[in-house]
Amino acid sequence: MAPEVKRIISQVCGMRGVVSSKNEDRLVEILMAVYNGEKYIGEQIDSILSQTYQNWFLVIRDDGSTDETVDIIGHYIRQHPQKIKLISGNGNHIGSSMSFSRLLEHSEAVCIMLCDQDDVWLPDKINLSLQKLRELEEKYGNQRPLSVFTDLVVVDSGLNVIHDSFWDYQRINPDRTAANQLIVENVVTGCTMMMNAALRRIVRAIHPNAIMHDQWIALVCSVFGAMDYVKTPTVLYRQHGVNQLGARRWNIIRMLKEPDYFHAGIRRMRDLLAEKQVQAAAFYETYKDSVTEEKKAVLDFIRDYSQLSKKNFFQRISFLARNKCFCNHILKTCGVFSQYLINVNDCIRTLK
Repeated sequence: MAPEVKRIISQVCGMRGVVSSKNEDRLVEILMAVYNGEKYIGEQIDSILSQTYQNWFLVIRDDGSTDETVDIIGHYIRQHPQKIKLISGNGNHIGSSMSFSRLLEHSEAVCIMLCDQDDVWLPDKINLSLQKLRELEEKYGNQRPLSVFTDLVVVDSGLNVIHDSFWDYQRINPDRTAANQLIVENVVTGCTMMMNAALRRIVRAIHPNAIMHDQWIALVCSVFGAMDYVKTPTVLYRQHGVNQLGARRWNIIRMLKEPDYFHAGIRRMRDLLAEKQVQAAAFYETYKDSVTEEKKAVLDFIRDYSQLSKKNFFQRISFLARNKCFCNHILKTCGVFSQYLINVNDCIRTLK
């Protein structure tokens, strides 16, 4: 393990309190979606086995791996048959978001965490998240959909630290969890999430048009429940050649120096904006009949956002400004507004 990682683990462990008996009585179900993860999955499972909080059960769904992933998981199951279970996807590859959706559909757990195959959990991750979730339950009750998320340490493939804080690295403000904020920029990383049963029940199946499962779940929680965060990083967020999305950082100098990089970024943002509108339409159709009068205004906002490309230039800019649809970083906000100067209908039609 890299020296920097040891330092961070030491710092995090030094911050934690004793695992309370209140926490220990609750079984935490960890849902892991895997696909061709032979290179790193062993380290991830080892980090779960090393948690200070031990009342957990790991459910893994394989999404049609063609490498040694299933064999590695089988090795751990033989060693820990009471702690780990494997669900086969029958060779069908449906993607990360839909794989997590299948796991959530079959879960009956009271407390759920999501887990990626290539990260490393810091030892107090479950305990810190569960403490924060209990605070939310004391405030709102356990019948309200609730979730917790945390910061991460950005590391390379060898677990060498790139940045101590993913939030600082990406200029993320974790307080920005209102629907009008999450719909334009997600601040919740799925592999740090913990949710209660009430949120699991209302999320249930993630819509195929969701951009990513974590943004969909965060939006559901924002609209129907409440969420909070733990500032302490709880995950070593590994960046490598094939990981899902990863921690991309905006580089204004490179954008100015390299026209191809700049234009690629603009195209990527345009496509993402189109995907967000398609996602918003799916969200509205999924939940429009489930809202109270109190939440109707939020769903109406999401519906209107999904139709934004049908408006003229002035209506688009007015809508975004009026509803404070801003990103964490001014460059991203400028990019969002500039993309709505053009019509993204063509992109949206290709996604439907």
